[in-house]
Amino acid sequence: MRAKLATIIFLLLIYASPAGSFEYYLHGIGKVIDDPLPPSFTLSVQELPVTYVVGPDSRGYLYGVEYKRLRHQRMRILKSQDGENWEVLYAHNTEVTSLYLWKDTLFFSDIKGRIFMWNGQAFEEVMRLDDGKYAIWWSWAGNEDFLLIGEYGKKSNSAKVYRTFDGRHFEVFFDIEDHYQVKDNGCHIHLVSVDPYDKIVYVGVGDNPPYRGLYIYKNGTWIFRNTNNHVINYVMNSGPLAVTYPDENRAFFYNDNFPQVIEYNKKKDELKPLATWFGEYYKAEMKFYDALRDPETGIHYVVSVDYHKEGMDYLWISLDGIVWRKISGGLINGTNILYPIHIANGYLYMNNLRMKLFTREEALKLIYGKGPSFPVSGTLVENRPMILPIHTKYPIAIVIKGKKFQNILSTKLDWKTINGILQRDGDILTIFASKPPTVLELPGLNLKKGWYTLGMCIKSSQPWDSQISPAHVTIYTKKDVYGGLAQVSNEWRPFYYVFYVDAEGTVKLSLLFNGTATYSIGCLFLSSDISTSKPNGKFLIGESYSKNVSLRIDDRTYYIGDLRPGDTYVLHLKDLETIELLSGGAVDVLITDKWEEKHGLTIPNNQMNNPDSNSIFSVIYLLLISFILGGYALKQQMQ
Repeated sequence: MRAKLATIIFLLLIYASPAGSFEYYLHGIGKVIDDPLPPSFTLSVQELPVTYVVGPDSRGYLYGVEYKRLRHQRMRILKSQDGENWEVLYAHNTEVTSLYLWKDTLFFSDIKGRIFMWNGQAFEEVMRLDDGKYAIWWSWAGNEDFLLIGEYGKKSNSAKVYRTFDGRHFEVFFDIEDHYQVKDNGCHIHLVSVDPYDKIVYVGVGDNPPYRGLYIYKNGTWIFRNTNNHVINYVMNSGPLAVTYPDENRAFFYNDNFPQVIEYNKKKDELKPLATWFGEYYKAEMKFYDALRDPETGIHYVVSVDYHKEGMDYLWISLDGIVWRKISGGLINGTNILYPIHIANGYLYMNNLRMKLFTREEALKLIYGKGPSFPVSGTLVENRPMILPIHTKYPIAIVIKGKKFQNILSTKLDWKTINGILQRDGDILTIFASKPPTVLELPGLNLKKGWYTLGMCIKSSQPWDSQISPAHVTIYTKKDVYGGLAQVSNEWRPFYYVFYVDAEGTVKLSLLFNGTATYSIGCLFLSSDISTSKPNGKFLIGESYSKNVSLRIDDRTYYIGDLRPGDTYVLHLKDLETIELLSGGAVDVLITDKWEEKHGLTIPNNQMNNPDSNSIFSVIYLLLISFILGGYALKQQMQ
């Protein structure tokens, strides 16, 4: 069902895209630019005899493993001060799987799971991972306080992350058994990362449901986030493989088994799709094996790979996580493995290669060309920065228009239960299951034709292990049945789904519980509006509109106030690169060079989001993609 719907979305997007226009689809689909590079642009790439590059250390040395096409032959550790000439530091007796530099000390893992540390004169073994486990490039993370090492390799019913404060004494920092009793021997650690802004730890666990996903260690507590069942959102389905940090409030995660970039908003505790690759990339199950952000330019570098060997080994760059540009040419040709990647001394080091880093100006030109033609229009959603480089010799008009948004669901509607007792407690529904299966239904929900986002969070009196089964969430329309499994635990767990109503009429929402327990359902959300479920930090109940609107354009903040649906506010600027709605939920925006004050305070509807205009966001974006944006700060709402 998911694949079928994803294909439909892809075809609709192609059909709706005006040829030759400057456009991309925010919040869910993004924009993928895979045209060949301009003939005038030449990549500066050279071959190197190393892979797994780290450093430099305080003495200026880079370190790497001697590159061999066969991995089991990669046994020698090299060092270099210029990144071009390498010498042997150490010859190991088996395959070296990764290097990591922590507090100016070099560590490495071998295929046998032994962890070694350089003591100034030689490498000494300091730890041994569980049988069959070892560390690769995504297994390491550290800061000035501690070093983390995750167990990759052989799948089992256990997966651990170890922590050390001195490099010699290790403790178990994370163990999947503390969260779920894994019985299928399908588990290992994918990603370990420490947020550079606030020391939050992210651990990606794969591979099998229902335990796979993203585990977040924040303020001494672990939380689990998995947004399976989204119609185009495979996020965390096998645990993310890479992460970059665009700013202090967000993290971008890069998927396994499905080509998608996911934004995690730390303030709202929510996961949202930013960009998705369809077509040949989707069919090949392209995934992202490593990602880095250049702190000097803000450019995100990501390398892709596919298990089907269909030539998807490319480098991708982005400035906002939404618009992605494929970089290919010469040695970067789709067939050479590029992972892992490392940034040092003005270069991007890849597998057996290094490339001169792009300047921000080069990235802007590659991604956006000469910039958009006017007018352009679309919707800004709270806390979602957008890169839109516009530089003109004369002022242009940026017209901000208020929106209405609505949450259709509430606990006051005519909910019914089968084999259970229903209790309403404010904004929470509580079901006391008498015997399984227990069903919670909302029949007769009248919806218009269009795409809808459904969101909720669920908690059980039973813990998250084999004692309790996932809940079945199902939406019945006149022609189709949609739905998926919602993970249930004794902590609040989010669930959301996108579905399509093909004709105005009634639908039925059903939740089926197979366990004998008490279930609580909160944060009920259903909307077809492009907005957020938590405008201005308050969960949306009923109808609202763009209140207390403020936005940031580059380095300047504009306080606009309330904008009722249809009300507008006009700014006149000559330069624009980044625009972000700071508060207000959502607003429509029109950027034009032909705005005249005689338009007054009302923008004609046919001028805003005109499908025939050269707009950033086509009408299909408004009908399709916008509804992916629920914005569920679900756990925060329940606290």
